[in-house]
Amino acid sequence: MRQVQRKIVVESGFTLIEVLVALAVLGTAAGLLLATQTASGRLARAVMERENAVWLARSRLVEAAAFPDRLPPEDNREDRHEGVNYQTRIGYREISPLTEVPIDKVPRDQRLIEIRVDVAWGLPRPASVTMLTYTRIPRGSAGLTQ
Repeated sequence: MRQVQRKIVVESGFTLIEVLVALAVLGTAAGLLLATQTASGRLARAVMERENAVWLARSRLVEAAAFPDRLPPEDNREDRHEGVNYQTRIGYREISPLTEVPIDKVPRDQRLIEIRVDVAWGLPRPASVTMLTYTRIPRGSAGLTQ
């Protein structure tokens, strides 16, 4: 009996279709990675801008509330920090300590001063931060000039 030997041939390498599929998968993964990195960079920038605006608003609020007997004038100020222009506005108004009582019925020495700081930045998509605090009108002070 004669035995038939079969020869098994193993081809090495990749076909053109396998290479194209691998490149398509690699290109898709690289595109997703780049988009994610770009979005996280934008988000980090937005967080930094908001953090700077809160810091600026808080410092202006502390500055305004530090001396209630000689409030600085209402103003608009532009500040530039880390390449971003921040527009700050500080405003004051006398308010009644009780919402049910109109301001004209409250004696001047019992009124409160509302100090409001607005910080705006970012074009074309503007953003803003607002902080409020309240302080009593010091005794003997004329309060806010109307």
